[in-house]
Amino acid sequence: MDISRRIFDLKQTTRGRVLQLRLLEKSQYWSAEEMERYQLEMLRNLLTESAANVPYYRRLFKSLDFDPKTDLRKLSDFSQLPLMTKPHARTLGTDLRNERKNIPHIIERTSGSTGEPFVEHIAYTQMAMEKAAVWRHWKWSGYQFRDNVATVRSYIPTDGQPLIKDDPLRNFRFYSAYHMDDENTEMYVRDMLKWSPHYLRGYPSSLEILADTAERMGAKFPRLKGFFTASETLTDAQRVKLEKVFDARVFDWYGLAEQVVSANECGAHQGMHLNSEYGLWELEKRPYLNDNERMIVGTNLRNHCMPLVRYETGDIAVVHENGKTTCSCGRTLPLIKQIRGRKDDLLTAIGGIAVPSVNFYSLFREYDSVKRFQLIQHETERVELRYVADELSAADSESLKKELHERLGAGMKIELKRTGEFLMNSVGKRRPVLSLIGLSESSQTQSTEDSTTSITKIDTGVTNER
Repeated sequence: MDISRRIFDLKQTTRGRVLQLRLLEKSQYWSAEEMERYQLEMLRNLLTESAANVPYYRRLFKSLDFDPKTDLRKLSDFSQLPLMTKPHARTLGTDLRNERKNIPHIIERTSGSTGEPFVEHIAYTQMAMEKAAVWRHWKWSGYQFRDNVATVRSYIPTDGQPLIKDDPLRNFRFYSAYHMDDENTEMYVRDMLKWSPHYLRGYPSSLEILADTAERMGAKFPRLKGFFTASETLTDAQRVKLEKVFDARVFDWYGLAEQVVSANECGAHQGMHLNSEYGLWELEKRPYLNDNERMIVGTNLRNHCMPLVRYETGDIAVVHENGKTTCSCGRTLPLIKQIRGRKDDLLTAIGGIAVPSVNFYSLFREYDSVKRFQLIQHETERVELRYVADELSAADSESLKKELHERLGAGMKIELKRTGEFLMNSVGKRRPVLSLIGLSESSQTQSTEDSTTSITKIDTGVTNER
C-alpha cells in the first residue's frame, strides 16, 4: 500500500471510529420505534436524492408515479419499488450514478465467479459507516487497538515481495492466502508462534488450512482471543475445527463488495446481528429455499453516489426456526441464525432442481478422510469434485459418487479429482460449492404474488470486509 493510500485509509478509519462512538454505541440499544424513524429518514433522503440526480431512479419513480417526499410514509411503502438484480445493475452503467460530481467517492471494480465486472462508486460517507461497523464488531469480541492481528486474506504479493508483511501502525501481520502449500503454511504457523497474535483474521477456507497445519504441528497459541472470519460462507464444520484447534471463539462477519448490508456475531454467539444503522434488509421467501431460508435483498442508506435500492444480493440467510430475533446480549439489533451461502452456491440437478450447498456440507461431514473439498458445476450435466484427503478408498469414492447422484440425479456426470488446486477469485477466496452455469430461469424467478417479503424494521447493514 503506497503512502497516499495509507493516509486515505487512516482518514476513513478515523472517521469510522468517530461514527462508531457517536452513533453506533448508542443505536445498538435503540427501541424498534427509534430505529424505524432513523431508517425512514435515511431512506427518504436517499430516494429523494436518487429521484433528483440518478437517471435510472428518476425514470423509474416517474413511471411508477412515486414521489419519496410524499409517498414514503412508512417502511412498508418502500416495497412497491421493483427488485434490482446484479445483471440488471451491470447493464445500467452510468445511469446508476449520481449526476452531481461533488460527492467524494472512490471507484472499485469487482468480479464474481463468472468474471462479470461490476464497477462500484462508493461515497466516503458509506466507507466511514463500514469502518464504524467493523470497529463495533471487533469491540464486541474484546479487541483493543493495536492487539496483534494475524491476517490471512487480502494481501497479494507481487514479484519480489515476501509472503509475510507487517502493518506497524495497526499492528497487523499479513500472510498471503495465495501460497498456502504445506511448506509455506508450516512457515506461517512457526512465525505466528513467535509473534503470538491476539486474533486471527481471514477467509474461513484459509484459516481452515492453517488449523489443519497447526493441529498437525501441535501448535498452541495461549494469547489468542478469537477469530474474525469474513468474505466466504463459514460452515459449521469450519467453526468447530477452528475453535477446537485454537481454543478461541469465532466472530463471523457478513458483508458485500457492493456495500448494501452487513451482519456480525457478538460474544453471545446466538446468531448474527443485522447492522441496522446503514442498510435496509428484506428477507424474502423463494420456492427453491428451505422453510427457514430467505434471500437477502438490501438497500444501502448512505451511498448517495451510486444507490442500490432493493438490490438482490444473491445471498441466503437462515432465520431461527422458533422465530427468535433477539439476543441475550441485550442489543436490540435484529438477529438471524446464520448466512447459508450464495444463490450461485446452489447446484442445479438434472431436471433443473436447485440443490442448496448445505446438502453437500452435511454429506462431507460423513467422510472424515476428506479434509477440504470444492464442488464445481461446469455444465448442466457435469460436476467436478476436487478434494484433499489423506486417503480415499475405492469404496468411499464409489459411495461419494452414489451420494452425489442421489442429490443431483443419476444422469449427472461426476468427476473426482484429488488435488489441492481449487478455483479462487481475484483476492484468494474459495467457495466450497460453486456453480459456473447459474440457476435455470425457472428456479431464479418468481411472480410478485408468490413472493413473501419481510422487511426487518430494525435492520440495516453496513458493508463488507472484502
